[in-house]
Amino acid sequence: MKGHVTNSTKDVVVIKWMDNKGVVLASNFVGIGNQDEVRRWNEVSKKYVTIPRPELVRLYNNGMVGVDKTDHLVSLYRIFIRSKKWTLRMIFHALNLALVSTNSWLEYQEDCKICNIPSTDVLDLLHFRQRVAEALIKMGQPISSKKRGRPASGGSSPVNLPITPKQHRFRNEIRPASEIQ
Repeated sequence: MKGHVTNSTKDVVVIKWMDNKGVVLASNFVGIGNQDEVRRWNEVSKKYVTIPRPELVRLYNNGMVGVDKTDHLVSLYRIFIRSKKWTLRMIFHALNLALVSTNSWLEYQEDCKICNIPSTDVLDLLHFRQRVAEALIKMGQPISSKKRGRPASGGSSPVNLPITPKQHRFRNEIRPASEIQ
């Protein structure tokens, strides 16, 4: 194959492979390696042709399946931030990745299948993100047990209850692991 260059110590190889467009890849893991044949559509002859594909391109394409899915899921409900500070943009991008990658929503879906939870009760991506946001906002805040509305009619004298320190009750999503039994 003519479209490759290696450095003097043969540590890094750079390959240019002509697919529909030119693809340039660099690797210190594998180079041309074992080539295989792939079918591509040729616009000129209007038919499929087989062309040799380097091992580096094959490995790259195999690894891109998960990346493409993650990019798609991140783009659905991206957190936009108007800031010139790259650090803030990176933090929110990392949060987006953490929410949709196999570390969270996809793992949540797999866990629901394992636990035989009906598909109607499984949260979609938008509602999952909302639940995570609510849990992060309420983290460390006690859930209030104040009653709302008008006081109940009944006795004319108020009941004197002993004053106790507020009990901190959390939703299961934000409850410390030591309290979950």
